[in-house]
Amino acid sequence: MPYIYNSNKSDSTLLLFISSSIFFDDFFSAFLIYFIYPVFWTEAPAKLVGWFDRVWTFGFAYGTKRMKLLEKALILATTGNTKERLEKSGLLYSMKKVMLGDRLFERVKQSDFVVFDAMSRELESRTANWEKYITQAYNHGKKFFCDMK
Repeated sequence: MPYIYNSNKSDSTLLLFISSSIFFDDFFSAFLIYFIYPVFWTEAPAKLVGWFDRVWTFGFAYGTKRMKLLEKALILATTGNTKERLEKSGLLYSMKKVMLGDRLFERVKQSDFVVFDAMSRELESRTANWEKYITQAYNHGKKFFCDMK
C-alpha cells in the first residue's frame, strides 16, 4: 500500500503527504485499479478502508475538482461465509454497493466484484477451493484486463 505510517512520529501528516505524492504520480499514469482483500464483517480490511478515507478526499475523488476517470476496476475478495448465505442475507449486495456504488462510483468506466467464498479456516472447502480460486482469480483478471493497452 502506498500509505506510510509511523506511530512513533508525532507528525504523520508529512509521511501521508510523501506517500500520497508517490501514489498520485503513479495514479495519474494508471488506467486501471484493482483491490484484493479478505472480507471482515462484510467490509474491506480496516487499512484499506482507511486508505480510502485518506486518499479518496474532497478535491481528488469528489467535489468540483476530481480524479481522472479510470478505465477499469476489479475487486477480488475472499469471504468466510458462502456466497449463497451472503446473497440470502443481502450482505453481498451491501458489500458490492459500498465498493462499486460508493467508493468507485463514477470513478471508473467498468468494474467487477468477484467473491471467493467459504474460505473460513474451519471449513474443509478452504483447502479444496484454494488452487481453484487462485486459478480463477488469475483467469478473471487476465480476461477482465486483456483488452487494455
